Amino acid sequence: MKRTHAVAFVLVVGLTLSLAVGTGSFTAADATRDVTLATDEAPYLGITQVDTTATANDTTTVELLAVDNRFESTISEVSVTASGASVAVVSTPDGLGVGDSETVAVDVTCGPANSTVATTLSVTATGDGVSVDTTESVVVECV
Repeated sequence: MKRTHAVAFVLVVGLTLSLAVGTGSFTAADATRDVTLATDEAPYLGITQVDTTATANDTTTVELLAVDNRFESTISEVSVTASGASVAVVSTPDGLGVGDSETVAVDVTCGPANSTVATTLSVTATGDGVSVDTTESVVVECV
């Protein structure tokens, strides 16, 4: 056998063996890491609690939240839903221009004086190229 044929044969056998054996790479990885979340003091959609008191033993309409548009575009739709049977959303902003702020009114059915009504409000705001979903937990005092 010629020397060239022997070298070619060894190369072919070597390449065949390297293709048949795994490369040692990973197909999946599992890792744990710590993540710290920071609170944004000026989010694009500002939610502020306005009035958190209602009349005891009655159903009272209160302007519970203010919604602020801090986007650089108009918000065309705002929807709000409340959890729990004691709170019902009455009105929400139809839309918000850049820099505008409007309130969300809810009916709160209170028990006796010095009791509280807790609810979580889910707020969704959408506009041209923007969308936000957030929640706000609120406790209303019955006075």
